[in-house]
Amino acid sequence: MLGPKALAIIAGLVSQTPGLDAAEMECMAANIYHEARGESDRGMAFAAGVTLNRVASKRYPDTICGVVLQRKQFSWTHDGKIDRPKDLAQITRAIFIAYDVMTGSLLPNTQGATHYYAHGKVSKLHKWMQTFERVAVVGNHTFMRKEMRR
Repeated sequence: MLGPKALAIIAGLVSQTPGLDAAEMECMAANIYHEARGESDRGMAFAAGVTLNRVASKRYPDTICGVVLQRKQFSWTHDGKIDRPKDLAQITRAIFIAYDVMTGSLLPNTQGATHYYAHGKVSKLHKWMQTFERVAVVGNHTFMRKEMRR
């Protein structure tokens, strides 16, 4: 998924943090990179928060890699393009955001969001989106949750 420089950064962080899994961190960083690179740190953290919200939900796999690689959930995992990040600065940012979110030092207030969409990639709301409650707009993404709270 990630290149050797990125994996070296992850290995260094994991070696300093007992209980942190390198493969899970790689999946999280790759997802942040492909889904939210170019966004603010807050926007990247929100994308990571959605992944963790899915891990915590009974509706999704119970690991980060399981969520990220679940069939047809994140477009970059099934669009047929080569997924090796090319922008070392952005993947490095994504790795540190992943680390901060996974260790709990950065807790984005996603309000339980389990989905999001990028404004520039969706020309109209799909039918499934209309059943979700919108909880936040961060940068170029709208974040939503299934459970309608009243």
